[in-house]
Formats: sequence, structure tokens, C-alpha cells
Amino acid sequence: MSIVYLPVEPIEGMTSGERADALDRECWSLYRPDSIKNPNDVTRRLFPEVTHPDTEQVAIIGQTDEQVYISPEVDLTNLLALLPEVPQTEKDL
Repeated sequence: MSIVYLPVEPIEGMTSGERADALDRECWSLYRPDSIKNPNDVTRRLFPEVTHPDTEQVAIIGQTDEQVYISPEVDLTNLLALLPEVPQTEKDL
């Protein structure tokens, strides 16, 4: 197990921090889609983040052995929209 820092590049209309937050919310929704979220849940984040002190670029912190179990009720539309660098052929799989 190793810690990995995943730098988040800004995209049109979103800073690095905004995109990192949006990606984290969508990753949380992989576990808990809106259809089963409890409004009283205090957990809203899945991964910690760190901000570079000079560039203000945000990195999501994960672990190399981390596994995300995806609920069968999940809708990937919002998550895939946050990943414009992923080719459409991969998104279609």
C-alpha cells in the first residue's frame, strides 16, 4: 500500500479546487447514489485533498490498493462530464 497524490487540473469553468471537490462528490456518489443517500449523513467526502502552497493546484490523496465499490444504482453522467480528457470511446464502455 502506498499513498498517491492525483493532481487535478482545472477545466473550463472550474478551478483545480472546484473540480477536485466535484470529483470527490461524484466518487462519494459511487458508494451512495442520490437514490439511497440519507439527508442526515455527515460524510460528504471520500478522499482527502492537499493544496500546493505556490500554485494552489489541488491533489486528491488516495492509496494504491484502494477499491471503490460502485452501487448498481449509480449514474456516471456527472462524473464522466468532469473527465473531458478521457476519450469518448472509453466513456462509452
